[in-house]
Amino acid sequence: MNYKDRIMLLIKGSKDGGTVSSEPKQKKFREKKITRLHLILVGLVVTAVLVVFVVIKVKIATKDVPYKEYEKILVNSAEVYYNVKDIEIKDGATDVVTAKELINGNFVNTDSKLVDKCDGYVESISQKDYNTGEYNITRKAYIKCGNKYKSVNYISQ
Repeated sequence: MNYKDRIMLLIKGSKDGGTVSSEPKQKKFREKKITRLHLILVGLVVTAVLVVFVVIKVKIATKDVPYKEYEKILVNSAEVYYNVKDIEIKDGATDVVTAKELINGNFVNTDSKLVDKCDGYVESISQKDYNTGEYNITRKAYIKCGNKYKSVNYISQ
């Protein structure tokens, strides 16, 4: 065996310096194998992470539910208010009634926890429906409850 062959064997990792053995190399003691236990542990970790993300998403999604319900209560109360007071909104006009007016007139159930914590108003807009040529009234409630919640497009009055 010449010098060049010996260098190649050293590079390849032969320990006996030039003789090639036909015995298979023994496996190292620390050779890692993927076992069922590893797969089960990975599955449990992935499941736990997914559960945490779902719980966080549900908590975020349900955070605004009471405020949205209070907005619906105000819209329904405003509709009753306009009917009882016999107030008509002119074609193309906008009218605003505050939450305090609705509460003082007993149009809002005061059992809600948000009645004392929130301030707001209901905006009634008379818009023309170009398909029928008639004016329809749409109502939207806007509330602000301290630093906890504020409706989109809420304007202080």
